[in-house]
Amino acid sequence: MKVLVADPSRFMRNVFGSIFLARNIEVQAVENGCQALIALEREDFDLACVALELGDMHATELLMCARARQRSNVVSFVAITSDREKAHIDAALAAGFSACFHKSNQAAFEAYVDAWTASVTRRLSGSMLLVEDNEATARFCREIMQHMGLTVEVKASAEAAVDALRHRSFSVVVTDFVLAGLQTGLDLIHFIRARPGAAGRTPILALSASDNAGQRIEILRAGANDFVHKPVLPEELEVRLRNLITLSDLFASLDAQHQMVKDMAQRDRLTGLYNRHRLEELAPELMAESRRTHKPLSLVLIDLDHFKRINDTFGHAAGDQVLIAVASVLRNGARTEDVAVRYGGEELLLLLPGLDVKQAALGADRMRRHIEGLRPSDIPVTCSMGVAALKPDEDFEALFRRADAAAYQAKQHGRNQVIAHQ
Repeated sequence: MKVLVADPSRFMRNVFGSIFLARNIEVQAVENGCQALIALEREDFDLACVALELGDMHATELLMCARARQRSNVVSFVAITSDREKAHIDAALAAGFSACFHKSNQAAFEAYVDAWTASVTRRLSGSMLLVEDNEATARFCREIMQHMGLTVEVKASAEAAVDALRHRSFSVVVTDFVLAGLQTGLDLIHFIRARPGAAGRTPILALSASDNAGQRIEILRAGANDFVHKPVLPEELEVRLRNLITLSDLFASLDAQHQMVKDMAQRDRLTGLYNRHRLEELAPELMAESRRTHKPLSLVLIDLDHFKRINDTFGHAAGDQVLIAVASVLRNGARTEDVAVRYGGEELLLLLPGLDVKQAALGADRMRRHIEGLRPSDIPVTCSMGVAALKPDEDFEALFRRADAAAYQAKQHGRNQVIAHQ
């Protein structure tokens, strides 16, 4: 990165130049407006830090001349001044300066430089879907994106883009308005926004060579997050993409937080197993699936033997460790599709899709033997298990009652065993 510092005072040039040098940013310092214009014409700069009064011209004159020259029309300009008149500061901002800082407020200026440096240098990651039927424009945009650290997939039509979106997700979609094929970029935007969940919130950057304000408004109204006019300026495309990727990252972070909060609300805090509330949501779904596919669904009820005695003898902290250890056996022994639940107190249960009562009983007995060998904190632990399989037209309460009756029978017969209700 390279910065131009323009100020008649050598002291001020050194002060503000040192701020950039401390951040390993190359600095060229000049003392007046003419020297600044020559520098801007000869070299590329990422930022120009300019005193409002340059001696030979006002900073707004410098800015107007610089903007008139295509080479420097993408340089960001920041003003520094010793003038505290708000009207003068407002005039500088209205003329096109990104910010205006009083020379005595170096802390605010340094904070601005840090934020600007972070936004310019941050290497991004993410996948772009670029929808552009002009090969030269597509190649130009792809090179900019790849230079930013992004992976890019290019499609020439809305139809091809829709097919890609159905198979994978992208951080941002960049689409031209006019495309090869029957559909336009507007059709693609409508398709994306109609999708459910996170896929429908994918940030969209629209491209168009049209000067038609109505068309731009329609594109934005359809759901595009931003708009770039063609021919595309590299710096503008990069800045807008950075903003949209930041937006995409925020969406992803919010989704992750939402999922985390949802998961916390569905799980028992001690064991990490699903709680009773989640069971009430999942049980009807699994029962409906069982009936639809004509596949069995079994329930295993697990009741820890003499758990009150464990709490009374070893303390509730030790009882908690027993529950945690038993829950670990359930998680490690369960399949992906199985549902492990802490039903309440020392009662745990498993819902086992696709397993009949015999298969469920065999699996339950393997877990029972594993639990018997645990001895968490050197405490002997056993459990009684009851197994039942869903019958036609049976509701969950009836299924649970039969498994509970089988677990009670296991306790009556000496505990530490599995009994299946046929």
